[in-house]
Amino acid sequence: MEKQFAMVPLAAFSDRRLTYRQLVVFGVICSFRQGSSDLSVCAGRDEIAERCGLHPSVISSATTDLEGYGWLQKSGRGGRAIKTVYRITIPETVTESDTVAHTATVSEPVTVTETVSKTVVEYATPLYRTEKSTDISAIKVASVDPAGFGECWSCYPKRDGGNNRSEALKAYRARLNAGALPADLLAGLKRYVAYCQAKNIVGTAFVKQAKSFFGPDDHWREAWGVSLGMPAGEAAMPDFMVAALRTNMEATHAD
Repeated sequence: MEKQFAMVPLAAFSDRRLTYRQLVVFGVICSFRQGSSDLSVCAGRDEIAERCGLHPSVISSATTDLEGYGWLQKSGRGGRAIKTVYRITIPETVTESDTVAHTATVSEPVTVTETVSKTVVEYATPLYRTEKSTDISAIKVASVDPAGFGECWSCYPKRDGGNNRSEALKAYRARLNAGALPADLLAGLKRYVAYCQAKNIVGTAFVKQAKSFFGPDDHWREAWGVSLGMPAGEAAMPDFMVAALRTNMEATHAD
């Protein structure tokens, strides 16, 4: 896949008014620029949402906030499929004579399994320059997805029915914030994948949704082992079917 690049004013990274989500949206809008002198881009909300991994419903509010802070000027009514023209600006508090150019590398997931590298042409405010040495030019920007989520999502067992990625990502972040380690979450998922394969339920509605697996009940901590010594065929059944079968057999023998 051809690499994509974004040219983003460095001052945006030191603007403490911006939230992480607003910064991501701004960086993605900048990725539509065709050159360093191109300050106007044309993009729809769906296009922006696809590049930054956010739901289209949050793009409009993020761009409105960016416009209020002086980082964008929007023209045209726009919409999810209708393109809006965005003019990239620098707030009046940051003048062109007060900026310097630097280069940084930003890693950002574009698909579930693939990451592209973006080169960012940056501009720094005087305040930012006092906080770093002039011989430091690389700045890391956090990826859209947290560590380990891409691998977990790519190997999650298929199921019949919904399995919303955004909700799964939200649950995954919550577990990380609660102290879980990416390696432990992945190990728990691999146990569950083996369990689903042993039970022969991959591709059925019996597979848990990812938001539930990574949810507050901590299903990822479970052993997900398959009992040994079970009657033939039971190892390939979901637990509730095994219990029903055994109950039926006990009732039959009792008669």
